[in-house]
Amino acid sequence: MVAAEATAGRASDLLRGVLDLCVLALLHERPSHTYGLVERLREGGFTDVGYGAVYPLTTRLRRRGLLVEAEEASPTGPPRKVLSLTAAGEEALASWRAQWDRHVAVTDGLLVAALGEAGPRG
Repeated sequence: MVAAEATAGRASDLLRGVLDLCVLALLHERPSHTYGLVERLREGGFTDVGYGAVYPLTTRLRRRGLLVEAEEASPTGPPRKVLSLTAAGEEALASWRAQWDRHVAVTDGLLVAALGEAGPRG
């Protein structure tokens, strides 16, 4: 496997690990339809995220009781399905954010200890 393939695969693995957290955070900020979530993720720097990743993700989160879906009238077509967090979704967001903060701190500490402040960065 060449370095570029390994890097692309790793980026995909990392994305899967944080996308749920990011979607919950965006819905905490304000309810949204899936198209809006994809646009906001892209604006936030997740330029490779597409609808094919976000639709199944929101379906999975909804089935777990973390999101609810409500229809909203659209001036140009059929009603849109707007997603928002449930109380369980808010709790999951708080828990996952705390886990994220711990993982970032531990990972950064290990990398700095092993590589130094000036270690290689991409």
